[in-house]
Amino acid sequence: TGSGGMTQAGGGRQRFSRGVVGDDTVATFTINSGLGGEISLMFANLASGIKVRFDTSGTSELALISETEAFVTIDLTTGALTGTTGADNRITISISGTTFYFENRSGLSVTYGIMIWD
Repeated sequence: TGSGGMTQAGGGRQRFSRGVVGDDTVATFTINSGLGGEISLMFANLASGIKVRFDTSGTSELALISETEAFVTIDLTTGALTGTTGADNRITISISGTTFYFENRSGLSVTYGIMIWD
């Protein structure tokens, strides 16, 4: 998972991580409980990315702000992801409790960068 590689800045409310996630694999990141925020997630080798708002104060929810889908379709959902939960040839983004997930089913390893504001 990417959560171990987070770098904190600005009082711990802004975090950035980058890495590689293999096909049919899920990466997880812990977000603050009872808060909302934004997440920007970019996929360098897919020329794609997404920016979402989240809320963990009640039921966990995601709201799309913007997305670029050059070489892969990106889906939003809620609930835990396992690596093969979403549709094949897609990236699935999800939130469950205080965990943010992204699942890679694109068919190749994906290089990502993620910024979390919470």
